[in-house]
Amino acid sequence: SDTSLESGVRVLDVSRLKGKALYTYKADDGKAHPFVWKTGKGNVYIGLTDLLNNNLLAAKQLRQAFGETADSTLLYLRLEDISPMSDEKLLLQAGSYLHKRNIPFILSVIPVYVNPETGDKVYMSEKPKLVKVLRKLQDMGGSVIVHGYTHTYRYSETGEGFEFWDAKADQPITSQNAEEPATLLQKEQNFPNEEAYQNYLKPFRKNEETYTRQKLTNAIEDLAAEGLYPLAFEAPHYTMSEHGYQIASQYFTSLFGQVQLSDTTWKTSGAGPFVTNPAMLHGMTLYPETIGYVDQSDQNPLGKVEERISQMIDFEGGVAGAFYHPYLGMKYLPELVDQMERIPNSQWLDVKKTKQTVKTDKVEIHTSGDGTIQVKSKVSAIETFFDHHQQSPLEKALWILSLIVLLFVVMFVSYTLYLRATLKKRIFKERRSRG
Repeated sequence: SDTSLESGVRVLDVSRLKGKALYTYKADDGKAHPFVWKTGKGNVYIGLTDLLNNNLLAAKQLRQAFGETADSTLLYLRLEDISPMSDEKLLLQAGSYLHKRNIPFILSVIPVYVNPETGDKVYMSEKPKLVKVLRKLQDMGGSVIVHGYTHTYRYSETGEGFEFWDAKADQPITSQNAEEPATLLQKEQNFPNEEAYQNYLKPFRKNEETYTRQKLTNAIEDLAAEGLYPLAFEAPHYTMSEHGYQIASQYFTSLFGQVQLSDTTWKTSGAGPFVTNPAMLHGMTLYPETIGYVDQSDQNPLGKVEERISQMIDFEGGVAGAFYHPYLGMKYLPELVDQMERIPNSQWLDVKKTKQTVKTDKVEIHTSGDGTIQVKSKVSAIETFFDHHQQSPLEKALWILSLIVLLFVVMFVSYTLYLRATLKKRIFKERRSRG
């Protein structure tokens, strides 16, 4: 097969081997140069220099090399970045359309919206209409997944910012308080040995763990208190350290999206085209996002998606995962679904019909594969409000002051009613004594 380098494939020639060329490219000299080669003994040499961008081609050759046949393609579609500020009408419209087409879908939910200018928070519990729609969509085939707690770090806007990675310093989270300035981590080469470097990282990893656990716990319990039961996790912007993934694996059994492949930068992420269990996810199953999303800023918003769908058709099998922002309305959704269903021998993923476990100390959510969700919860909406919503010392002080004032008001009203009752009794006795 010939592959045009204009498609972005970067390769090295594979030569001086006996066998046959499986893939070639045409160079400026007009000649065909091999970059995937199979020897007479069955060995395959792949000269790709960027496996992330060309993982379909590499996976196809590896599948053939190991004698595996292509299975059916698994399709999934996430309705992305649903936060307390989302338009519930547009969300209901998108979910209802998918339901009418008998398509199980994923609701990627952020429980808290943070105003980037003021830092004020808006909680899902403050949006009863949106919660009602989400519950309805959950009953109509939607599967809720946690997309972070605020999807923001420091003062970026919810849905735009990172949460489990310090993008400004391009390093793991180092502080439990996002408002504190980042401590720039030293490089490993600055230490005499690996043990010294790991000892240096211990306090920072402890802070990252405390921060991550609080976020994941709050997200799961806030949603559960509203009758929304998350079945998996999607890291905001697909960014998280391996230590973060290890922590997340104690709360979730599955991850959606892509995986950050380095602890030194967030700019390298990817995923294979199959459902996999990478060792770096510490037991979590990865459902990869492989075909992208509708980008309204592009001249052809569906162009990249269509190109990747064509690649999936050629690949045969694997996972064709995409996401769609409900704020786009219905302008592109029908065409996106039509394009995804062009893939032959495909079926839609219903997360409720897979085995999942999501848990905190107070909530356990299970699916056994039959489409139902089992929930054990010790969390009430009121408890969640007081546990998670007041996070600053000032807010706590104000609530304590409010309760004290309320107590005095109750005591005053009670005392007033007591005096009135006592006065009535006295007047009644005086009237009887006169009569």
